[in-house]
Amino acid sequence: EASVLGLDRPAPAELRARCETGLGRRYPGRRMTRAVRDRLEQELGVIEDLGFASYFLTVAEVSAMIGQMGVRHAARGSGVSSLVNYLLDVSQVDPLEHELLFERFLSNDRSTLPDIDIDVESAERHRVYRRIFERFGPERVSLMSMQNAYRARGAVRDAGLALGIDPETVDGAAKQLWHLPASALRETIARQPELRDFAEQVAQEKQLDLLVDLTERLDRLPRHISMHPCGVILGDLSLLDRTPVQSSGTGMPMSQFDKHDMDPMGMLKLDILGVRMQSALAHAVDEVARTHPDRPRLDLEAIPVDDGRTFELIRSTHTLGCFQIESPGQRELIGKMAPTSFRDLIVDISLFRPGPMHSDMVRPYLEHRHGWSAPVSIHPSLDPILAETHGVTVFHEQVLRILDTFTGCGLARADELRRRLGSERQLEVEEFFRERARARDYPLDVVDRVWETLAAFGSFGFCKAHGAAFAVPTYQSAWLKAHHPEAFLAGLWEHDPGMYPKRLLVGEARRMGIPVLPVDVNRSDEHYRVERLDDDPARLGVRLALTGIHGVSRAEVRRIVAGQPYASLAELRRLYREWPFFRSFVENLEMALAKSSIEIAGARPQAAGSRRHASCAGRRLDHTRKLAVRRSVLDSRPQRASARLDLPEVDGFVWHAYLPGVQPGQRYGYRVHGPYDPAHGHRCNPSKLLLD
Repeated sequence: EASVLGLDRPAPAELRARCETGLGRRYPGRRMTRAVRDRLEQELGVIEDLGFASYFLTVAEVSAMIGQMGVRHAARGSGVSSLVNYLLDVSQVDPLEHELLFERFLSNDRSTLPDIDIDVESAERHRVYRRIFERFGPERVSLMSMQNAYRARGAVRDAGLALGIDPETVDGAAKQLWHLPASALRETIARQPELRDFAEQVAQEKQLDLLVDLTERLDRLPRHISMHPCGVILGDLSLLDRTPVQSSGTGMPMSQFDKHDMDPMGMLKLDILGVRMQSALAHAVDEVARTHPDRPRLDLEAIPVDDGRTFELIRSTHTLGCFQIESPGQRELIGKMAPTSFRDLIVDISLFRPGPMHSDMVRPYLEHRHGWSAPVSIHPSLDPILAETHGVTVFHEQVLRILDTFTGCGLARADELRRRLGSERQLEVEEFFRERARARDYPLDVVDRVWETLAAFGSFGFCKAHGAAFAVPTYQSAWLKAHHPEAFLAGLWEHDPGMYPKRLLVGEARRMGIPVLPVDVNRSDEHYRVERLDDDPARLGVRLALTGIHGVSRAEVRRIVAGQPYASLAELRRLYREWPFFRSFVENLEMALAKSSIEIAGARPQAAGSRRHASCAGRRLDHTRKLAVRRSVLDSRPQRASARLDLPEVDGFVWHAYLPGVQPGQRYGYRVHGPYDPAHGHRCNPSKLLLD
């Protein structure tokens, strides 16, 4: 409602006024062209006709509110195609510069309601939800749910519980039905040899036979609902009259309707997705500001999109950690493609999808791009449409333009036709296309070849607006890696947004010459930090976090950080020895080599004869000290020479152990081999030897 949004005039008038203000900011001076003005009038006309002005204003307020909370966010999806969203600062992608079509997002002919997606920091998603509820009230806002349907194992367990069958019998049956379709369970049991014993039980016991019957009937029926990972339903005071709600696991209201019910019920939703890369970028920006307090705070939305160092890094394929372009396949593609502009990134992201890859769109694109072969021109009217992708149909927007060019149906109708490609209604589209194209005097052979292109495209293409939206964090992450690699790596380790384990990123840091500083009980805290080196303050390294130590919660880490600095681990032990986790924490801390600013050896006094038990047996005995510990998630130890450890005399033998990578004072388990004993003809080893 206008009163909730604080409007003193009708929503359409307010939306128009805000867009006019945005025009002066987004298109200053000569950038304000007739095309910009016409596009704005077109979009505002459609929005006003459909009555969605208040929806766009609400989304704009939510976007501004997220920014005021200090949370990074960015628009994604077909909503990026809207100039109105760009002028309201919901999106940061200029739809005119990238030739995006508003009809791909919204039109008078569109059969579905608008759907705007906003990516936020994953660590802040629930806080954003709660702020939306505070702002608009639970009577106007609800989270969306999703249905979880029965599969074979769940159906067996619930049906067995209802029939009162012995839990062990039900559990044994369920464990044998992994990844089996419940709807054909009886047939599957009879066919698969590994289920022969279970099939015999079913044939002999009526209860089990009934269990199989009920399991087949339960297949795909709803079992329970849970909170949708991103959907937020926006409405007015009548929202609760149109949807039943219940409490979600987070305590916030959740509709019992899922995404398939939104259009039939006429409910608008806003998708707020938690994206770990946004959290990683936010942490990196914070670290840049902390380590460079004399500089203005970095604004990733204002960085130039033609930075040479950034594209040099991308072309090098050293893109581990970069959004969307870090997988082995993507690194191979960008190496072959050699992007030089933001537009190239959009094409790269759009090509690396199952559809284009399986339909062999990548090979001809690369050949045409590098001049190894020339694009084949089917008709001159197609050439400008496919020029950006060198004669290859990649984007939904290109299909819309082709349909409009050959049939004159308009872009709005063309989008509806595009949705039917690859479906059972494709024949209707073909008949319409051929009839209208022939009526516009296109030769039959041209019509045949163009239709072959459209039919092959099917559902394989990619929305260019999606690619443009993804390209923004892709470029920002690559820019950070090129200009602030230490902060970028700290962000990656802090939020783990990518596909690679943290150990592999340690190797990437070493390749880039970035020191990875070990965990330190005086310098580390609960976050991965950028830190200046003691011996060279001009250089930066990444200090590992205490949270990287296995088995220690954030609450315990905060308590340790609150007591910093510590003179020794002995002091730490005195202060916190009552903690149940303390012993394992200290052992894990030592295993993580957390001793750069305190002396661990002094914290573990060694008495003469510290061995607890040693014996020499008449056979070879190997003993490895088994500690209930794991190394730090990041093993950043440099390679060291072996250290000699003198052990107590055992039965006249003098023992020595050489421990590679171990320094004196570190508690460490190691296999120790004794000297050769000529009296027994074999080597003797100490048994049950604990090394301190």
